[in-house]
Amino acid sequence: LGASAFEEWGWRIPFLISSLYLIFSIFLRMQMQESQAFQNLKLNGGLSRSPMKETFLVWDNLKKVLICLFGGILGQAIIISMSNLYLLYFLTQILKVDSFAANLCLSISLFFYVLFVLYFGRLSDRVGRRKLIVTGCFLACISIYPVYQGLTWSANAQLAKAQIQTPVFLKAPLSTCHFQWMESRQEIPRTLCDKAKRALINLGMSYRQMNIPQGQDSFIEMGHDRIQLNSNESIQSQLQMLQKKYFYPEKANMQEFSYIKVICLISYLLFISAMLLGPLACFLVEMFPTRIRYTGMSFPYHFANGFFGGFLPAICFGIVTYTGNIYSGLWYGIILSGLSFMVSFLFLPETKNKNIH
Repeated sequence: LGASAFEEWGWRIPFLISSLYLIFSIFLRMQMQESQAFQNLKLNGGLSRSPMKETFLVWDNLKKVLICLFGGILGQAIIISMSNLYLLYFLTQILKVDSFAANLCLSISLFFYVLFVLYFGRLSDRVGRRKLIVTGCFLACISIYPVYQGLTWSANAQLAKAQIQTPVFLKAPLSTCHFQWMESRQEIPRTLCDKAKRALINLGMSYRQMNIPQGQDSFIEMGHDRIQLNSNESIQSQLQMLQKKYFYPEKANMQEFSYIKVICLISYLLFISAMLLGPLACFLVEMFPTRIRYTGMSFPYHFANGFFGGFLPAICFGIVTYTGNIYSGLWYGIILSGLSFMVSFLFLPETKNKNIH
């Protein structure tokens, strides 16, 4: 499909195809039986009459929810977004990698991811859940930044070299530069500084912002050239001219693109994600008593993945646009992974061999 056809109606096709998976999922769910422990509890009248109240108003249960939320689940939510959603955005929008090549590398890596999850799930039955979760959070915290730097050099080395050889400076009053939450066609930058930031990041250019007194003319400095920021000229078109002059690539050179290195780097992030996801399901089941298990394990899992993981791409983009560094958004994931590591290390219990009945 062409770009216009995809934007008009083609985007619906993946959703229609996914309906087949929905039907299959419903079929599987209807075939599942409740656990024997749940059936016995139901038969004896031992189920909670108000699972929400018992989960969130009883401190022992609420404490388990908070440990699960800010422990292993937070780390899992961050690293899966960093190795999937944001990674694909970083490759295609920041590094300007061909979308087919980026999706191909991710698809191959996801095949290995399935094997990694199975391996770590089984390994947790031998070594325990806690060791894998703590180790996974630690590796996520120390690995995200260098892996993304490695992706830049493996996917678009020319861009990495240009950023070193010809740094870009944005000189404008800080009061005129605002935080932009996400890249959206409906979101119109409010000031010339905002427009300049958006244009620079859209071209994959890191920049350093420098404050100047209010009232002075704002400008972008690149090598020996300056672009005055005014409403009469297109910032984007002027930047594109300097982009060619100072060898900033418009797109990644696919002849220099290292498929093997990119796949290995993505697979490594997914390896860490699998280290967390593999033991996570068993860990959550073993953390909560049968009478409130579904409520207790569902809330932290869906909240962490929906809120912290779901908003990660938008927040990372906002941080990148505000600071001017294409790697600065990674600190959102690094800090939260570090928090998850600390909570897991200090408070996460070992649940292996726990009697869940």
